Amino acid sequence: MACSSGCPTPGAHTSYGQCLREKGAHVSNEVRATAMDRGRWNAELKAYAAARAEGIQPAGTSMREIDAAKRAADARG
Repeated sequence: MACSSGCPTPGAHTSYGQCLREKGAHVSNEVRATAMDRGRWNAELKAYAAARAEGIQPAGTSMREIDAAKRAADARG
């Protein structure tokens, strides 16, 4: 049998690939960000830009790295 499991028309396809194409199956490595992820990402980028405007160079764009750089800058005065 050439059809994949869960095929709505078993036996109607000449190859496994044809069955998958008919089902609309595809492989993707795209990661979809949720609205919360995008909001957090935008907030991190704004915080990074604000830190850079103050002359602080964080190790990265995560809030943890930005906060650590700000604490280090505050400690130095």
